[in-house]
Formats: sequence, structure tokens, C-alpha cells
Amino acid sequence: MRDQSPMNVLLITSDQQRWDCIGRLNPAIKTPNLDRLTARGITFDRAYTVNPVCTPSRCTLLTGEYPSRHGCYHVGTNLPEDYPNTMATEFANAGYATGLLGKAHFQACKDPASPESAPAVHDLDHFDHWQGPYFGFEHAELVIGHTSEPHAGGMHYGAWLRQQGVDLKQYFDIHDYDHFGAWDLPPEPHGSTANGPRSPCPRTRRAGTGSRSTSTAGPG
Repeated sequence: MRDQSPMNVLLITSDQQRWDCIGRLNPAIKTPNLDRLTARGITFDRAYTVNPVCTPSRCTLLTGEYPSRHGCYHVGTNLPEDYPNTMATEFANAGYATGLLGKAHFQACKDPASPESAPAVHDLDHFDHWQGPYFGFEHAELVIGHTSEPHAGGMHYGAWLRQQGVDLKQYFDIHDYDHFGAWDLPPEPHGSTANGPRSPCPRTRRAGTGSRSTSTAGPG
């Protein structure tokens, strides 16, 4: 008999990646994990994004709505934290435990009033203890990404870096890109290393409601 237990759902999003930046389509690129996913699944070669920049497209994935509807039309805009009927709330209503690991960017990262911007992202003591909820996700461990920019070393990723003894000032306080040269952050404390072991998010519902789980990871 076919297994009737509910499936787990893992949504992986990569950031700032052109369509041809994948090894299966471009031999100059080495992406063995993504290549393995495409080999075992379906590659959509005529898919189009609703917006070419980060926040609007991420908010569309979260809400299922066009930017003209959810209001985030460009980087620097903010999706309200109480926005109704997100993907996470729909999964939760269906009995799933939900988690977000990695980059959210549902709000501005250079707006002092935004929880995804300085100064909030640098309150590492807060991120040592807070793990959601966030936009309907019960569990959240966040990172901004953006390589060496100061706010990139914040949130849960910054708290993790601090635990690893990484000098945040040395690697995440770069403004002058033209004269900076190669970023010399070692691979071990990279954001993908921090998030990888925790994806998917191992959470289960209370007894009697099943063990469904969903998690979404967004490498920065």
C-alpha cells in the first residue's frame, strides 16, 4: 500500500544567481548539490521571476501574490509582519511545523526601523535567545547575506560567528569594494556552513497532530 503519511517540504532559494550559474548548464560552474537536485527532479527552462530584485521576489514566494498586490516593489520596502495568509501560515494551518533558516529579506536591510536592518541585526545577545516566530514561521534562524557588508555579520549568523570566535570587525565591516580585493573569510565560518547542518529544520508537531515539517533555507 502506498505510504499515506504527509510529505516534508523543503524550499531552497539561492541568492543573486543567474539562470546559467549551475554546473548542469555551464561546465565552468561547480554546483554539485544543485546539479544533483536537477538530475533527480525537473528543470524549468522557461521560468520567469515577477521581479528581478530580492525583496519583491521573496515576498511573492512567501505570499503567492504579485508585488503590485503585496506592496514590496523594490529593495528597501517592507512586508508587514502581520501580513495574512503567507505560505508559512498555510502550512501551519494544515498541521505542519514550519521553520525558516537563512535569508528572509522580507523587510528592508538599510532602514533603522526594520528588524532586518542595523541596529537591530547587531543585537547578537537577542539572537542568541530569539528563534521566532517570524512571518508565520514558528522557528527562524536568520542571516542577511551580502558577503562583507557590516549588516551581513548580524542576526543569528552573527551570533553563531561570535560563538566561533570570528572577528566580525575584520570580515564584516567593508564599504570600499573597489579597493578591497578578494574576501578572505575562510570557508569554515561561511553562512552556508552555519545553516547547512540545520536544514531541514528538525521540528515536529505535538503528539496527536502528526510529524509534518516544512523548512525554507535562503543562502545569502
